[in-house]
Amino acid sequence: MTKIIPFLSKMWLKITNLENSLFPELQASLGVLSSKEEKLIKILDFAEIEQFIHDTHVTNIPKDRVPFARAFIAKSVYNLQTTSDLIDRLKIDRTLRVLCGWRYATDIPSESTFSRAFKEFSEINLAAKTHDKFIREYLSDTIFLYNASDATKIPLRQKPLKVEKEEKPKKKRGRPRKGEKREPLKPTILTQQKDMKTTEEMLSLVSTECGVGIKQNSKGNREIWIGGKLHISAVDGDIPITAIYSGAYNGLSGHLCRFHSDS
Repeated sequence: MTKIIPFLSKMWLKITNLENSLFPELQASLGVLSSKEEKLIKILDFAEIEQFIHDTHVTNIPKDRVPFARAFIAKSVYNLQTTSDLIDRLKIDRTLRVLCGWRYATDIPSESTFSRAFKEFSEINLAAKTHDKFIREYLSDTIFLYNASDATKIPLRQKPLKVEKEEKPKKKRGRPRKGEKREPLKPTILTQQKDMKTTEEMLSLVSTECGVGIKQNSKGNREIWIGGKLHISAVDGDIPITAIYSGAYNGLSGHLCRFHSDS
């Protein structure tokens, strides 16, 4: 715990400055802020996503993507399950709408526009860039005592990629006869990764295509889903330092620590 005290102090100073300077000004114009709204403001201030976003064009009208990115962060903070729920909340919640960057309810774009914006953010790796900046700024000189890794399922509404099984040549049971040659078994992905030196090389073998996943839940029941998996590695203080997305049939959780040490 003592190893992360400088990190906590740096964050605490920034939070204190927010609460003493920005919050009073916002309350004067928007009214009393709820705990969710204060949490959102702190996250937006730490993320500073504006520096990674540029104006893009949708149809013939230029659209500012910053409000969209803020809205997607708000979707997570408010635990809204769908983009449709997010849009409905933005239309009735003036404070949330203003914090995201829209003044009137009529300014809220359609769900299809939100989907296009999300696709653009995914293509430019917005979340990864924001996370990398946070790690460099607050954790680059910190030594952590433990690293815990786990994965969670990500259901997708699309057809899974059909995996064609390789036909294995039939062979007799037991040891090969003297002088008999058998084809060596194809090494698994994890076996191939042992000889690789960089994160890019290791991840190049991991598919991100939609697949069918099977796992046993905490109650001992088997779960089947179509989609992918999000693998997260967290250190002292439950701070996520690595997040990797893969197809549902890939197993990476035990190797996230190695990915992070190589990057």
